[in-house]
Amino acid sequence: MKEAYGGILNLVFIIVFLTIIVGVLGFVFSYTKAFKFKNTIIDTIERYEASGCYPEISGGGGSDSVCRKRIWEVATGDLAYNPPTYLRCPSGYTQAIGPGGKPYYCYKISKHTRSGNSYMVFRVIVQVDIQFPIIDRIAGMNIFQVDGDTQEILVRR
Repeated sequence: MKEAYGGILNLVFIIVFLTIIVGVLGFVFSYTKAFKFKNTIIDTIERYEASGCYPEISGGGGSDSVCRKRIWEVATGDLAYNPPTYLRCPSGYTQAIGPGGKPYYCYKISKHTRSGNSYMVFRVIVQVDIQFPIIDRIAGMNIFQVDGDTQEILVRR
């Protein structure tokens, strides 16, 4: 009878171990997607020099601009990025609304002047989508967000 309990205990350990491994691999996969999406956003904003990339702020262009279309094309097509159910942006950041009215990422524009020229820098935050029952509850923590800055973009007058 002692051997029967040992076998059950071994099965429980194996199941718990496999669950943890699958959860970690899923997290790594989601983190990689979020990191690639953040890089795509930054590259696109720099390529189009921010023209039409921020329609949520007045004067930023339409949501159907070439810049925004490129971001959504890569997010929904190439990366198959799935935005988290609840995107939590820090104060001072704006949510970028994507296809279907879902928020995909957060951004903040910092403007400064140097040598008579005006520059702006975009700070982009992408949240990792975690659909693991326990971790999903604390997904708003900063450790589950990927952020980055664009290079300085000259504001043309």
